Formats: sequence, structure tokens, C-alpha cells
Amino acid sequence: MVILPRVLAIDPGPTRSGFCEFDPNAFQLIDCGDRLNVELKEHLERTAKHMGHGDLVIEQVAHYGARVGQTVFETCFWSGIFARAWDETLTNVYRLKFTDVAKTICHRHREKEAGVWRAVRDMFPHTGGGSNPEIGIAADPGPLFALRGTVNEHSRSALAVAIAHAILSREHGGQYLRDHQCRPVE
Repeated sequence: MVILPRVLAIDPGPTRSGFCEFDPNAFQLIDCGDRLNVELKEHLERTAKHMGHGDLVIEQVAHYGARVGQTVFETCFWSGIFARAWDETLTNVYRLKFTDVAKTICHRHREKEAGVWRAVRDMFPHTGGGSNPEIGIAADPGPLFALRGTVNEHSRSALAVAIAHAILSREHGGQYLRDHQCRPVE
């Protein structure tokens, strides 16, 4: 079995971004949330030091033919700042489009975010209490308990990106990593 590095995934936004730290070997959510971009950049700088050679995966901004506005450009700007905050050489920084995440998790590239989230929840054991046992309640937490209170589309998307990266790394190894690695402009 291939041992994979820990993954820190980001669903970037123009002012706030969702993040998720995930251990693909134990298939375990470590931390997640939603932070102001300035705070997330500082978190990345600190986390990169203690995670060593972990992977940073950023959901790639894609417009799919639609017109884009200032918020999309601001999101792209922050994606670059996050990548550089993690690793100046961009060695362990990857980008993944939502369509690739949906195809990997749901086997359909046209799946919507709600369908991807449902598939992600189904990947975890339903061992907690309450109406969502994969998340659970304080008295009986489930494996996704860290998401409670922060369950918004950014943190859920970041978890989906982390899981898709782990699956693709395990199944396709080097070719996937080469195809999705960020490279500095020369």
C-alpha cells in the first residue's frame, strides 16, 4: 500500500476560503473550517512547517464559458497567494477542477455540489448520533464531527477536493501528480 502525505485542501473565495486538513492513509478529517483569506494565508505558513512535505490542493477556478467578474479575479489572486505561502517552489501544490472532483467521487463530471457532498458523507461510517450520524452530535460524534458548525459550501468543497486528490494520487500516482502540479511561470 502506498503511503500518501497529508493533504490540506482549499476551496478559495474572494474574501473567505474553506479549508480541510485530511489524512488519506487513515481516511480521517483532521481539521476544517472557513477563514478570512488573510488568516488562512497565515495558517498555511504555520501549517506548512509542521506538516513537512504534505500536499496543498486548491480547487481550480474555472468559469466554464460564463462571464466572470471582479470576485473571480480576486479568488484567482488569493489562490496564488495561498500556493506561495505553502511552498515557494510550488513542489507540493496542486490544482483540481470541480468537474474532476465530481467525476472522481461520483463518477459523473456533471454532478452538482449537493450530490458530491452526499457522496462524501456516504464514504464515512455512520457511527455518530443524531439525524446525520456521519457528523454526529457532541455526546456521540461521528467521523465528520469537525464539520459541525462550519458546514458551509466552502469547507465541504475543500473536503471533497482533499478526498479526490487522495483517490487520484493512489489510483494514478505520478501521472496525476505531474498533470495537476502548479508550476512557476518561467
